[in-house]
Amino acid sequence: RHPAEQSDFFRLARLYADGGLYVDADDRRVGLIHKVLDGESRVILCSEPHRAIANNFMAAPPRHPLFKLAATLCKDAMLARDNENIWNKTGPGLITRATARYLVACEQEERAADLRIYTVQELSRIAQFHVRIAYKDSPTYWKASSPRTASPRRAAVSKT
Repeated sequence: RHPAEQSDFFRLARLYADGGLYVDADDRRVGLIHKVLDGESRVILCSEPHRAIANNFMAAPPRHPLFKLAATLCKDAMLARDNENIWNKTGPGLITRATARYLVACEQEERAADLRIYTVQELSRIAQFHVRIAYKDSPTYWKASSPRTASPRRAAVSKT
């Protein structure tokens, strides 16, 4: 239904297939990324201030089960033409659900989860998130109805 859904699916499927690091185009590196990628965690995720798992900064090895689950949930929601908002359907809401299911599966299998979830504050030494860029002011931006993005109607109402 929206290019953002396609992008969400692509990033999950690509991380599952090839592994690597995914960072959104509106995020800016400000420090040494290897400081969070070095270590024992195989999957690196970021927790947003309201505790959802962000989908703008993710790292994983190829064929990690968390990303298989996330890509499958995303594909199923898109094929079913689920009518949820994009955030829940294919975005952070989905990766949060997939992460929770993965953690439960690890617990049930009595194995340690091989992931690290950083907070935005912890990652702020290496990345600046959600930098303002021009496409976010477009009416086709997936959050165009958000108060952050001015629409002609919103601008007209706010002048009164």
